[in-house]
Amino acid sequence: MENIIKINLIFMMTILLIIGCEDKKVEDSPQWVQDILARTVNNDDLVGSWTYTSVTSYDNSDCSGGGETVDYNGSVTYEESDAIRSEEIVLLWTDFEAKGYNEAEFQEMCADKDGVINENGDCEIADEYTFVYFLNDDGYCEVISFDGKENGETVEKTFCGEVSIMDESAEITFTWSSEEWDKSGCKAIVLTEE
Repeated sequence: MENIIKINLIFMMTILLIIGCEDKKVEDSPQWVQDILARTVNNDDLVGSWTYTSVTSYDNSDCSGGGETVDYNGSVTYEESDAIRSEEIVLLWTDFEAKGYNEAEFQEMCADKDGVINENGDCEIADEYTFVYFLNDDGYCEVISFDGKENGETVEKTFCGEVSIMDESAEITFTWSSEEWDKSGCKAIVLTEE
């Protein structure tokens, strides 16, 4: 179960990089999110190429306690308003086998995710996609577009959080909360400038 949770977290990185304050409707978002998304010009603090140093998930919205570091290999290149994220994920056959998958099911799941089975029998997935980002003194938002499952229409998701930028590193923290205890969380992402 724990490995499936890790795998789901990795896939969430692909679709969301994070579940932050997801944009149901911009007008329903907090004012600080509306302020960020209303800007037409980003500051240029993130422009350049960055490598993901660590991704840590917490089961609370204040990033406290023992977080779980996700094994994530990726990079992101920020331009003026667009960014390109590249990532590589390896799903281990032994993890899925321990959860009751047979080899054919694992290979089918891998193919469905555009992955390839390597010589060890594990699934390697490489992905690259472009997203729009917003950055100012109030925070950071990503707007990611992807094809909807039901009718193929384009779906947009917006994820917002705080950002702290140092000389050659940056930390982006996404938090979300709900009245349901298991629907709150935090994800802290550390980037190193290339």
